[in-house]
Amino acid sequence: MHVLTTDLDRTFIFSERTIGIPLEETRCIEQLDGKPISYISNKTAQLMEEVTARNIDIIPVTTRSLAQYARIELFQQKVPHYAVACNGGFVLRNGEVDEEWSKIVAKNVSTCLSFDDFRTRFAACWEMEMFRKINGVDELFYVLLIDEAKKDIDALNALHEQFQQADWTTYLHGKKFYALPKTLSKEAAVTYVLDKIQPTVHYAAGDSFMDLGMMQLTDTHFSPQHGEIYEKLGDASPVRVLDARGAAFTEQMLEELIANVQ
Repeated sequence: MHVLTTDLDRTFIFSERTIGIPLEETRCIEQLDGKPISYISNKTAQLMEEVTARNIDIIPVTTRSLAQYARIELFQQKVPHYAVACNGGFVLRNGEVDEEWSKIVAKNVSTCLSFDDFRTRFAACWEMEMFRKINGVDELFYVLLIDEAKKDIDALNALHEQFQQADWTTYLHGKKFYALPKTLSKEAAVTYVLDKIQPTVHYAAGDSFMDLGMMQLTDTHFSPQHGEIYEKLGDASPVRVLDARGAAFTEQMLEELIANVQ
């Protein structure tokens, strides 16, 4: 069996702004309040059928909450054998929460400051003008939404150092500043899934630094030119960057997977 563990937003699915092709050539796969917000290309949809026919499993791996992941119709209509949500906080097996993994996560995050105690210890964050909103994600981690006009890199770096002392870490990705327990990661959950299914070949794809650990579990990885990894590291990227952006990246990646099993 071949498997692809792939990040979702800006790697496999896209907004109207980032997909890079006319909407007439796309399929809406997510709505919010009745409005379309995420798409794949029609060609990607066709290639997914070919991927399935060649016994290649696609495993979605996302930082989205369970509720946000459930909005993606693409993976509700045809439920993946495995999926990872909440940056590794949950593994879904045939659409159901894998309780064995949830127990492992609970044990791992118990070595870090708890979700509630983090809110108490760093309550001052909720008063900082730089953050226009702070969201808790499934009682596992926080996403601090930045007001770009008031963004203060020195303050963010200082918060990173403070959070490290509580065994939490941070990622700055666009307008989002993630604060997570150090033990919560995509690569930990993906390692658990790979141990369960024992694939003969593992591919991985992602666009951001939050995906790097997962991608480095294999020598066969894909990252888009539009992603944070290439933007920040360029040709020094430790993972392979395809010469493609938006939906064209996803299509090129899937075509390569198909060619590898013909």
